[in-house]
Amino acid sequence: MPIKSILCVYGGEHHEAAALEAACRLAARAKAELRILHPMPPVAVYPDLYGVDVASLEMDSLALAGRAEKAARDAALIAGLAFYREADLGPDAVAPRAIFAAVIGYVNDLVPAAGRACDLIVAGRDDIEVHSDIDAIMAALLDTCTPTLVVPRGAEAAFAFAEPGQAVALAWDGSAAAGRALRGLNLVLAPGQTVDLICVRPKRNAPLVCPTDGAVRWAQLHGYTARVVNSGPFAMSDGEAILVNARQGGADLLVMGAYGHSHWREMLLGGATDHILKHGELPLLLCH
Repeated sequence: MPIKSILCVYGGEHHEAAALEAACRLAARAKAELRILHPMPPVAVYPDLYGVDVASLEMDSLALAGRAEKAARDAALIAGLAFYREADLGPDAVAPRAIFAAVIGYVNDLVPAAGRACDLIVAGRDDIEVHSDIDAIMAALLDTCTPTLVVPRGAEAAFAFAEPGQAVALAWDGSAAAGRALRGLNLVLAPGQTVDLICVRPKRNAPLVCPTDGAVRWAQLHGYTARVVNSGPFAMSDGEAILVNARQGGADLLVMGAYGHSHWREMLLGGATDHILKHGELPLLLCH
């Protein structure tokens, strides 16, 4: 499936620079339209109660939007994309192009509204010790049906997204979420590329609902080569096992289904998606 519409959520923070650059490079390569969404949270509505200087907050918000727009313009021009403000976009503008949109609202509302009608969402991720920066990622995964590329701070491997030389791994357990991730390979693989199917056996060594044979055949029919990496069962969690195998295989990108169980269950009891989001250091293409 060709990528023609990309949404990059860019708040202007340093850890999002790699995601912005990856989104611009991908849009240029795919000759796609890139919409760079800069959320601007509404200012406090009770300034007298909390002693908040609303005018100062508004100035800070506008200054951040200005810096974000400059960074977006620079990244777009380096990638060879025409750059527009959304308000200035005319009918003659053609892809590939980057459109900067500073929108007042909360991430949880803006991302679903913009992300359900595009081919790919790109969002940045801070250092693995920081767990407070994933609002945009959660909104993309849980409130849209769109594959989401999560780019950690400084992840240069993401710049080679969908290039033939990139090493791609897919987490496969035969589930419906894994099936969605399998079809997501069409976004990241070129004909002739190889993908490692990381298959972590269940703790009780039970058979998979859909064995790897079906996934291998799907890859062959689409012009890819699939190499099965069987491992486990391990005492470690599935998320840990997937990351270990991805590192050992030299993966530049990990593709996986996200939240095969409910998000709240994974948060409370632990799950592969939650673990990899918190501890993974490589770019992730998540399909939910």
